[in-house]
Amino acid sequence: MQLLCSYEYFKNICDLEKKEIEINIDPFVFEEMLHYIITGRLSPTISFDALKTLIQVSYTYTIKDLLLECEEHLIQDVSITTVIDLFFLAFSIDADNLKAYTTKFFKFYLKEIVCRVNAPSVAIAPILAIFVIY
Repeated sequence: MQLLCSYEYFKNICDLEKKEIEINIDPFVFEEMLHYIITGRLSPTISFDALKTLIQVSYTYTIKDLLLECEEHLIQDVSITTVIDLFFLAFSIDADNLKAYTTKFFKFYLKEIVCRVNAPSVAIAPILAIFVIY
């Protein structure tokens, strides 16, 4: 519990001196979060889907170093088939590094992405609007 209390969200709970706290997280993802908090590293076998959930959890519970670590790993997984999903994820949780990388990737590979995923122009329109803003 001491390690968890070093993070802002959990520190506030610890300051209230609660004996029990309820966290609504998938047990596997919670285990990955604890693994990171204890070791300072992500599990080498963590899946792409678990990383996407873990980055959302790190955002929700303000575990900034875990968020940055997840961003770094997800950036390595950006491809023509994953960029749309990661692009929207990055913008939904304000993951600045992932946001910047997916935006550049999208701009560079736009034709290939549209052709590869058979994305109708309606699906691409919100992304192009973000490019103008970002």
